[in-house]
Amino acid sequence: MSANNNIGLNAAGNTEIIGSNLSADADQNYSGDVNISAGEDVLIAESYESVNSATSNTEGTATLSVSVTNQVVEVAKAYENLEAADEQFKEIKEDYRQNLWP
Repeated sequence: MSANNNIGLNAAGNTEIIGSNLSADADQNYSGDVNISAGEDVLIAESYESVNSATSNTEGTATLSVSVTNQVVEVAKAYENLEAADEQFKEIKEDYRQNLWP
């Protein structure tokens, strides 16, 4: 807290000033007062830096399955499926002709 002249703090109960700078002569002209009045106690104390840290670890396992296939095998399977579909189409076409012209 800074002021060019006076600082006045009044409290009905306790007054605590912890880790603060009070300057009643901010303009550095050598005048100004800090007045503190309390109905009970006045505490002026320095502050301390503290650091709290927490760490946590999580452990687990995972399973990865990898399947590697040869593209030639896949193409051969696709060709077989295409031949089977072509054969089925021919059968359906023949059945349709027989039912259309008995």
